[in-house]
Amino acid sequence: MLTSYFEGPIGADVVAKLHAEVARVLADPPLHAGMMSAFLPSNNGRAYAWREDLSFQRTSPRSIDLAAWIAWSRPGYPRVRPYCPDGYVGTWIQREPAADPAPRWTFGRDGAFSAPGSPYANRISWRVHRQGTKGNALWLDDDFGVAAKRLVVVRLTATELHLQPTSPAMFRLERA
Repeated sequence: MLTSYFEGPIGADVVAKLHAEVARVLADPPLHAGMMSAFLPSNNGRAYAWREDLSFQRTSPRSIDLAAWIAWSRPGYPRVRPYCPDGYVGTWIQREPAADPAPRWTFGRDGAFSAPGSPYANRISWRVHRQGTKGNALWLDDDFGVAAKRLVVVRLTATELHLQPTSPAMFRLERA
């Protein structure tokens, strides 16, 4: 779980520490109950790989979900991976709104983002938040990582990506 959802390398000491912490939580009913209530998706973790893939729509954690929650929410663990599904990864050319030259949006597998010449040129990373039946939202972070710009994913195919920001203009991108 740690190697899938957190950045490595992951040492044996980190694995042992997490295993001990999960065992301690599971053995202490009041602490476990507190962790269960803190696990709710509304308490954040959204748009990170462990939450969107491993624990999507869970409100009551399994042991593995609890381990991911602890590693994400406590200091001393590796940095969490953003949720960056393969369908978005690559370079896209902005077709709408039209611009000359057309901005190129690049989504890296590791969450790196660039889109020089677009309204999001100052954003440096990306991740996806799955919203159940409402679809997905693309989150673009600046270098402070404080306030993500959120774009609703209206359409994603192998060749097109349509994104709707809060302002009226929709972005239509084509795979380069």
